[in-house]
Amino acid sequence: MQKLREFKFRAGILMRLMATILLIYTVCRLGFIVYNKPDLAIDDFRTFFIVMIYGLRFDVSAIFLVNILFVLMLMLPLKVLALKSFQSIFKYLFLGINIFFILINSVDIVYFPFSQKRMQSDAFLFVTGDKGSELFDLLPTFLMEYSPVWLAFGLFIYVFIRISCKEFQKLSSQPQDIRLSYTSAVFPLMTTCIFVIGARGGFQLRPIGVIQASEVAGAVNSHVVLNSPFSVLQTLDKGSLTDVQYYKLEDIKDCQSGVHIASGQDTLMNKPNIVIIIVESLSKSYLKYFGGAVETPFLDSLMKNGMVFTNAFANAKESVTGVPAVLASVPAMMEDPYIFSRYSSHKINSLASILKIEGYTSAFFHAGMTGTMGFSSFCSSTGFDKYYGKEDYPDPKDFDGTWGIWDHKFFPFMANKLSTISPPFVAAVLTMNPHSPFKLPSELKEQFATSGHPVKALLKYEDAALLEFFESINKKDWYQNTIFVITGDHTGPNIKKGSKMDDFRIPIIFYSPKGDFKGVSDSVAAQIDIMPTLLNYVKTTTSYFSLGRDLFSTRCSGKSIAYHGGIYHFMDQQYYLQYNGENIVGIYNWQADQLQKNNLKDKGGIKAAIAHSEENMLKAIQIFNNRMINDKFYIGASKDITQ
Repeated sequence: MQKLREFKFRAGILMRLMATILLIYTVCRLGFIVYNKPDLAIDDFRTFFIVMIYGLRFDVSAIFLVNILFVLMLMLPLKVLALKSFQSIFKYLFLGINIFFILINSVDIVYFPFSQKRMQSDAFLFVTGDKGSELFDLLPTFLMEYSPVWLAFGLFIYVFIRISCKEFQKLSSQPQDIRLSYTSAVFPLMTTCIFVIGARGGFQLRPIGVIQASEVAGAVNSHVVLNSPFSVLQTLDKGSLTDVQYYKLEDIKDCQSGVHIASGQDTLMNKPNIVIIIVESLSKSYLKYFGGAVETPFLDSLMKNGMVFTNAFANAKESVTGVPAVLASVPAMMEDPYIFSRYSSHKINSLASILKIEGYTSAFFHAGMTGTMGFSSFCSSTGFDKYYGKEDYPDPKDFDGTWGIWDHKFFPFMANKLSTISPPFVAAVLTMNPHSPFKLPSELKEQFATSGHPVKALLKYEDAALLEFFESINKKDWYQNTIFVITGDHTGPNIKKGSKMDDFRIPIIFYSPKGDFKGVSDSVAAQIDIMPTLLNYVKTTTSYFSLGRDLFSTRCSGKSIAYHGGIYHFMDQQYYLQYNGENIVGIYNWQADQLQKNNLKDKGGIKAAIAHSEENMLKAIQIFNNRMINDKFYIGASKDITQ
């Protein structure tokens, strides 16, 4: 009886501690829903109830995974548990680990709008500095801007510490019976089994993973069902791709293969320069030209005098994945960003490496610190000749205090550098704005002040900075013979209720001062299409690999694919498929169902209708994984890539 009473006593402590943590996780989920409602699809009580109930399963799994060691130590008759010093270490270790996971669950409430996914293990690269050292410069700003979240976190921690200390006090005041017997082991083993089942998420064959969240709540609301500790723990060991074999290789041909064979024709006699402007967080839905709420007169003028793709999609949701998509046709199709993945040392084709063979010089500009997001390493490995960052800019006082040099200052610097490069050249720039914390230069605050979401003011500023840049180069010798491409690295925060497709929609604009590009196309375009379009336009004599297509040719149909938040997002001219690696969890006729109210997944007769879309999606996944794993994300001899 004494053994049973002691077991009940310890089990009571354990259950009260776990219940406290579970309550905090639940409150965090409520805060996540309230803060991120525009990015979610929780429009009725039934949906809200479903995500909250299913979320408990993932919360229990995460809490039990984090605390399984403490369960074993508390429930087994260990001699050290009778020592006061060990009890103190035990308490502070328990508090420290759980406070850490409560912290990342709280941080993710405000981090989600920037990443559009639950925090994963790669987020810690900001802490280590591998993704750049801006985090520590930004901390003061974020502490002020999101003070309600930090106050709520402080309250959570206060409650958690108070309750935990009381429970540990009870433990230390209770005499510890450390004698081991068969009866003393039965109940602890039963408790351990319960915790193992909870950590696995139930009795099913395999432990639950991120993909199960999409199956119970759909792709959009899977982020609500998940919690950040679960997402982080699940992605710690997700560094490898799976070499899937959906189809025989001989059945993957032409437009589906990614192999672009050079035509053998001579290149253009007067080879054009190429300047690619990748605007940070540039959503199509923002722009006035597309009916958006932001006044962007200069970008509107370029679109009226250029070639515009109205159904263009990003293959990425972060800058670190958007840049490789645009410059090297590498879509985000794995857990880790390519730049930080185990495959980052593999050879890949890029605009710089292919055009170098055609006599081009290349340069990349980014006003952030050299090393941020791994861009400098990426440019070096993919054949860019020059990299210009914050350290290369001559006047430190133009630093914006967070990310880098103000765009309206860095663009003239870029214009001068371009004029020192002998044509033909290919250059790209990733702008600083619009980006959180959405600060304007102090001297321009009144000029661009705008009501509503602060991204609107920053986009007006960016439009004006681009105008100044074009005005500064339109008299340069190289200007008239230059192709300009303007696009976004990914979409920005949602500022109005609209089409769910806006989560991936960006503009893609081709502009030539000579008027070579004119018109509007509604065919599906993607970031990874930019490289093959430009390479085919200059009639490159080198074959290359790209999952994209030539946007100026009708030979291959338009499609876009991206992997984000545990889901493959595939779009073609009619259907939007959401695939979690095992099952299709969403099928939408996105042209007719902009708000994605009608999931066709379980509708009769849909299988035949989407067969072609599903085939293209699965073949893209197979080719990407196979070539990335086997270091074949390029065509041609290795010397053609490195020289």
